[in-house]
Amino acid sequence: MSNTSRTGFAHTQTVLFEETIARLFGGEHPQVEEAITDGELKAFLASRIEQVQKKNSAVRKPTPQQVQNEAFAADILAWMEQGKEYSLADIHKGVPSVVASGISPNRVVGCLTKLKNTGKLSYRTEKGKSYYALA
Repeated sequence: MSNTSRTGFAHTQTVLFEETIARLFGGEHPQVEEAITDGELKAFLASRIEQVQKKNSAVRKPTPQQVQNEAFAADILAWMEQGKEYSLADIHKGVPSVVASGISPNRVVGCLTKLKNTGKLSYRTEKGKSYYALA
């Protein structure tokens, strides 16, 4: 009797991974009713590699929150004045779209960090308080 999984293999994925580890590194082979062939292991591993490659290469749309954060970042840049420094509190309470949405200061920090990492904002700390300015 074979226990065909949804991947089409006669053994479960766990058993196939255990058998692969046992063959490569020694150790206990899983107890199965039917022997696992080299071809079956090769096909299983090839299918897993293909699955991982598909997952890693997929073009993903940004989430609604990511789109909203990009809009907040653009609004923050437009609101800030050249040569002036702003604290997180200033930005959180001063940018109209941020105030209207009621987002948390942590989300604003995420937007500011992204802008800082892309070189659009400069950043400094003084006595534990962070200040941001247009770069």
